[in-house]
Amino acid sequence: MVRLLAITFFISLLSVNAQAAEAAFDINQMVRLHTLGKSKEVYQYGRQYLGTKEGDPSFDYYYGMAAIDIGKASEGVFALERVLIYKPDFHAARLEVARGYFLLEEFERARQEFDTILKQNPPQSVRITVNRYLEAIQQQAGRYQTTQHGGIGLAYGLDSNVNSAPSSISVADFFGTGGDTAVQSSVQASLDEDYALQDDQYTKINGFYDIDVPLTARWKVAAGARVDMRQYADLDIYDSLTLEVLGKVKYLLGKQRYGLGVQYQTFDLDGNAYRDSTGLNAEWRYELKTTTFVGANLQYSMLDYPDQAVRNSNITTIGADITHSIRLWVPQMLFASVYTGSEAPKSSSDNDEDGITDTSSTVDRDFWGMSVGSQLNLSSRWALTVAYSRQNSEYANYLCVNGLAATGGCSDPSVSTTTRDDTYQRFATDVAWRMDKHWLFNGSYSLTDNTSNSALSDYDRDELVLSASYQFN
Repeated sequence: MVRLLAITFFISLLSVNAQAAEAAFDINQMVRLHTLGKSKEVYQYGRQYLGTKEGDPSFDYYYGMAAIDIGKASEGVFALERVLIYKPDFHAARLEVARGYFLLEEFERARQEFDTILKQNPPQSVRITVNRYLEAIQQQAGRYQTTQHGGIGLAYGLDSNVNSAPSSISVADFFGTGGDTAVQSSVQASLDEDYALQDDQYTKINGFYDIDVPLTARWKVAAGARVDMRQYADLDIYDSLTLEVLGKVKYLLGKQRYGLGVQYQTFDLDGNAYRDSTGLNAEWRYELKTTTFVGANLQYSMLDYPDQAVRNSNITTIGADITHSIRLWVPQMLFASVYTGSEAPKSSSDNDEDGITDTSSTVDRDFWGMSVGSQLNLSSRWALTVAYSRQNSEYANYLCVNGLAATGGCSDPSVSTTTRDDTYQRFATDVAWRMDKHWLFNGSYSLTDNTSNSALSDYDRDELVLSASYQFN
């Protein structure tokens, strides 16, 4: 009898405590803490009532989100899956479940949940978030399996200055003022014909293919190919074909990425070989945080012109860059880079083989440059990119002012004490619309200004391009 009374009293006590706990719980407290971004406090508060409140969709939703935020993804996913049993169309809960699977590195389960969200036509902000995670899953998958990416595109463009010619050029730029008027008139007519600015429209076909093959969890090899063919409507002497192949070895170490690559490119103009380029490059990238990446690179290129050996040269460049993602009124990515380098004529032995005695007048220079820009993700389908770049080049050669009739030529300081300086600037903007995961449409405009104290190198150019491309993974 005494034992029966004790058991009855104990059960009554548990019931009273449960009722007291039920009365003390306040869902609004969890909401307030969540709004303030205090995930740890939400989790700690919810733990007190887990025994009585789990199974309540509102409780499980806030408790599950908080658990994922503080690194208890497995516990959070379990709670949120209970929510989806009662509310399968609750996009926010499914998004959190997918995020939990992503953090657990269960990428296929995460992809399935994200795909389910997209099929339910969620709000635009949710679409943007989902697509970011899907891109991250693709990148993560590349750590363990071979990935391929390629595409082909077609473009139509308007080019205001196909031959990069100056807007006007005078015989005085070469001979100065004065002299035989008849001779100057003849030379001026020749200059007007040879260096006249020419505009035209063109069509372009391009394509690319990249493949990444993991060797181990940290090592992978990559290869790629590029093709770009441009054909002008009238000025067919400027029709071009560019072919490029790339290879790279990559090493992953925590938040750091290292790469060592080789590159070969051939550029044909009007059906004839114009320039070959062979290069080596080394790069390093570091993830400061999930929204910020910094990098550095070193490149060495060898340029060869089959029909203009005087232009053969070697280029060395070193640079650094940074990208940072933020959200203002729309998500956007900011990027910037700086670099410096030099271009030098081929070595004396190489020049002797080609029968060249002096190349400094065309390729001997030091340069530095920079670029800044931003990509604004206006929606999950629309993006706007704006960018500005600048490069300053200081050449070793002297200008040809009054130099054509001098025995010393343009490299003789007695003829001119002014060296060539160029400032290249380019502003570009691009609007992109992604119809689906395969089709991408772009409209772009660029304005180029090359200011130079060499008359033949001072020019402006702008291009307007409409393009469509099909891409695959």
